[in-house]
Amino acid sequence: MRVTILSLVALTAILLLSIPSCGEDEVEGCPAVGQIDCNGSILQECTAVGWLFLSDCAANNMRCTRPQSGPAACVPMVCGDGYVDTPIGEVCDGDWKPCVEIDPNLYSSGEVICAYDCSQYITNGCGLKADCGNGEVGVGEVCDGGQRLCKTILNEDQLPLYEGGVAACLSDCSGYDSSTCLSPCPDDNKFCLQHNGRKWSSLVTAGSLNELDTLCQSMGGRLPTISELRSIIHSCPVLEPGGGCPISETCTTDDCWTTECTEGCYDDEGLLASFSAFGDYGDLLSSTWRSQTGHIWAVFFRSFVEGAEVTIGAQSTYDPMGLEARCTQ
Repeated sequence: MRVTILSLVALTAILLLSIPSCGEDEVEGCPAVGQIDCNGSILQECTAVGWLFLSDCAANNMRCTRPQSGPAACVPMVCGDGYVDTPIGEVCDGDWKPCVEIDPNLYSSGEVICAYDCSQYITNGCGLKADCGNGEVGVGEVCDGGQRLCKTILNEDQLPLYEGGVAACLSDCSGYDSSTCLSPCPDDNKFCLQHNGRKWSSLVTAGSLNELDTLCQSMGGRLPTISELRSIIHSCPVLEPGGGCPISETCTTDDCWTTECTEGCYDDEGLLASFSAFGDYGDLLSSTWRSQTGHIWAVFFRSFVEGAEVTIGAQSTYDPMGLEARCTQ
């Protein structure tokens, strides 16, 4: 029995001596012999590449890690842990970098940040390289193709420079061509606009119909009737004077408000499509009342990204945000 016990002790000693140990000169972070690795078995050696069985973690969309104390373990790959886990489709994870590192041919300034789901970098803060004609506004460009409403071009006091029309981007992307914009009438010629033999003023704005009427009279004019207002509509025969829409000074009831009036005309040519002789985009009031209501008949010039439309309808006579009209003589 003593021989048997001694033999077992000797065999155990031989086995322990045969297991290599992880000394201080081994790869940093490599687990010591006897610790549990990511595959649930006993590590027998250290390797020059770090963890053993690392592929077993990655194959299951997990990462092999080891805390400062305790055994190594597989942990789930998740967005937000600071590691870019490509097996689950991550492109980034909470980091940011200069935009030029994303695409030096496209960006010249700014930084990208990682999206909340780690799927991509967000480039909204990147400054595009100037490349006039590519459809993207780059550094040093004011525009790159397209148009804008002249009413949105402001002076240094942030007030509109123009009251109507559409401006196209210049060929060198340095600004907009304002030659097509409609400037306000000068003080010494309040009714500087003419169309179909009638004189018109610049746009006037007030909070109520009564105030609009007072403004027009102070300028030596008056608010137009709905028929007169319809005379500035063009490229829409159904709403032009004598067209299919019956609304007039002698037809003011809701029976006159037919589909021809409410549907009007639509053009899908974007901002360049305007149905007003003066490039108007807005709701212009007339002096013709809608019968048995507190509303006034108006022409609606509307603009959308995909096109423009014109209709005739009823408008409130009070709006603290402002009502618009053109006075006539």
